[in-house]
Amino acid sequence: EYIENVSRKLEIHLTNREKITSIYIRKSFEEETKELINAQNFICVHKSFLINMNHVRTLRQSTVIMESGVSIPVSRTSALDVKKKYLLFISAQFK
Repeated sequence: EYIENVSRKLEIHLTNREKITSIYIRKSFEEETKELINAQNFICVHKSFLINMNHVRTLRQSTVIMESGVSIPVSRTSALDVKKKYLLFISAQFK
């Protein structure tokens, strides 16, 4: 559902509410997750959060509500880009 960077560890939150925690990461969050960032259904909404757009329930200006009900912050600097990418993603689903 989403990945969170917590104290230099990746917390991978699955759709069944399980959480997998990585070992200590030495690279930046962006470097560790760059393969997912390049995938069409993932987007970095904050310096510490990467979400799977397939599991978004609601997109607001400063938060994303995931299907699990978790509220994830959207940084002010990336808010417009997140909105644009999400709308393009949703429109591609209905072609």
